[in-house]
Amino acid sequence: MLNDALTAITHWFADQLSVLVSDVDSHPGRFTEAELERMLFSNKAVRIAIETAPGLTITGQGIHQARLLMAAYVICGDRSGEDRHKSSLEIVEHIIGLLPYNRFDTTYLRSIDPKTITAENLYSGEIDNRGIAMWGVSWEQTVTNQGN
Repeated sequence: MLNDALTAITHWFADQLSVLVSDVDSHPGRFTEAELERMLFSNKAVRIAIETAPGLTITGQGIHQARLLMAAYVICGDRSGEDRHKSSLEIVEHIIGLLPYNRFDTTYLRSIDPKTITAENLYSGEIDNRGIAMWGVSWEQTVTNQGN
């Protein structure tokens, strides 16, 4: 159930962001600063992760539902001559525009309540010294197994 959700969301974003970012993939969670430098093979990347699963319900019919906190990490460098901060903001704005009421073309993901969407600038001096700008966009996503 969780792997299916992560895969569907990652593939959907890879398709929707293809004009802005060619490097979209899933990731196991938060990044260390050293990992960022190793990971940034291109000048722009997005990583999709399940951060937490704070809620699980099981109905009498055996339907499992999990409430997930999802995150899309936007990582940009200056390698293409573009300003990394402006590039990351452009991608963040695009992601935020795609999220409200989205089900990622699935039947087992519930639509996203816009009130759950947040974006956070993950700037630090260490990240900046490495030539990287990073943002995290998060939202709550409910996934269900439909009794399977």
